[in-house]
Amino acid sequence: MMKFTLFSRSRGSIKNKKIQQDNHNYRKFNWTLLIVSLLPVLFIGFFNIAVDPYGILSTPSFSGFNQFKPEQDTHNSLVKTIDVIRFKPTTVLLGSSRVIIGLDPSHPGLIDSQNAYNLGIPAIHLPELNHYVEHVIINQSQAKQMVIGLDFFMFGEFDKDPRKLNDNLGKNKISLNMLMDILISWQTFEDSQSTVIANLNSKGIENYYFRGMRIIGDSNNKINGRLIPNMRTRFQKDISSYLEWYYSNYKLSNNALEIYKEIVDLCQRKNIDIKVFISPESASQLEAIRLAGLWSVFEQWKRELSQITPLWDFSGYNSITTEPISDDMEYFLDGTHYSKQVGDWVLNRVLSYQEKSVPKDFGILITPENIESHLAKIRGERELWAKQHPDEVMFVEDLKE
Repeated sequence: MMKFTLFSRSRGSIKNKKIQQDNHNYRKFNWTLLIVSLLPVLFIGFFNIAVDPYGILSTPSFSGFNQFKPEQDTHNSLVKTIDVIRFKPTTVLLGSSRVIIGLDPSHPGLIDSQNAYNLGIPAIHLPELNHYVEHVIINQSQAKQMVIGLDFFMFGEFDKDPRKLNDNLGKNKISLNMLMDILISWQTFEDSQSTVIANLNSKGIENYYFRGMRIIGDSNNKINGRLIPNMRTRFQKDISSYLEWYYSNYKLSNNALEIYKEIVDLCQRKNIDIKVFISPESASQLEAIRLAGLWSVFEQWKRELSQITPLWDFSGYNSITTEPISDDMEYFLDGTHYSKQVGDWVLNRVLSYQEKSVPKDFGILITPENIESHLAKIRGERELWAKQHPDEVMFVEDLKE
């Protein structure tokens, strides 16, 4: 009996040791599997931090590695939403890509040029613009000034659903979840790789953005060292896209006008100095509006805006907007975007800063009292321009067909 007991205990002990060894092996395997599984994720995270493709982490920049950040341009909304949370600007410039390229946040005429930010968003519409205005106020209770550039297309009704808003809009801090969504992301990893490749191929290039303003190369024929199509080709491409996407079946949105009024009222309640202007457009772009059968709607849009608050109109036929299309253009970079020089004149006029430097015929303050005479004057100027530039009228007519 005793021998049996000892034998049984011996077998039980061996069995327990085997179980313990198996458990140890399982734990070791699980830890190994976990570590092996995490290594790619950790590598992706550290690589994304090192490259910082969107410029939102303040990672040190090195020439030939991550100084040039072209992916900022394709993630404009993400970058700028987070920048507002980080920097909390007191002065902001808002509008479409025309504002992004043309308006300098360091302009000395701004109330607080040291803490100003260019919050232009490509192809923005009024409902979206309203969210960015609110985002600024949520993050900066001491906001002092908003300069808003308006475009005709921003006030149109569209059958398609509006693009999805950035999930970080309306938040006042950068959460861990927010960062993890960006850093532990395959999309960010791909953008980090693209950034490194772009830097290897484009050494010595400046940053893509300065406080939200898109930096454009000095040469009209090159942008950041890259050859671009000639000016006539650019005008052809841009005007054609406007005729197809913005002016086709365009309807002026009453909802957009109401939202714009709410933006103006909000700024006034918050004692924020608000300056509003209608963007400069080349005469050829204005001709596209006319040929699309929208000139009366375009005029009505200006009437409606003038009833809400006085604003500056730079979109008529003047010495800037009637610049002939050529590869030597100084005032326009393509068929829709004006240059920084023009943007400086816009801000000078709007902010009453060194106005003597601004061409005399560039920018008219429109109000309910002068809107009709202003519109009539533009009609007369258009007739004169069309007679003097029949080739440009024909150019747009050919695009319309």
